[in-house]
Amino acid sequence: MQRCLASRAQCCVILSNQFCHNPIAEDQRNILNALAVKKYVNAQEEREIRICLQLLKPENKSIYNCALQQYNKVDQVLCVEEIKLQLLAKSSICPGIITIIWSLITSSGSSAESEQYDSPEEELRAINEKMKTQKEVVREQMRSKQLIEDK
Repeated sequence: MQRCLASRAQCCVILSNQFCHNPIAEDQRNILNALAVKKYVNAQEEREIRICLQLLKPENKSIYNCALQQYNKVDQVLCVEEIKLQLLAKSSICPGIITIIWSLITSSGSSAESEQYDSPEEELRAINEKMKTQKEVVREQMRSKQLIEDK
């Protein structure tokens, strides 16, 4: 921890191995690492450090939160599986939300295929045009869903 200057850091990000064979053990290891970083920084600098922790199993969030009783709860715990399920639930309420999010994520593209803009205003106009296009796609999907429901 001295080598990475953890005591000077504002935030520590701990990511999970998505391809591990034992997700429970992976989460337990990451929780222990997060607590070790918090304890180290607290002992060295007598201050809190923010931890951004990725877990594989949503059930393990409560384990981490219980372990934080002596610390301020300024940490962010992210569970990819939980986000996927929430996004699936949102898509049943708002059809097309997955399409919008996928387009926003993939619209930046790689540096080889990305467009070069002369000014930030031009780039902003192009982004707004992409957003308008996505809104039209969602409206069209909602109209087609209404037609199906009306039949």
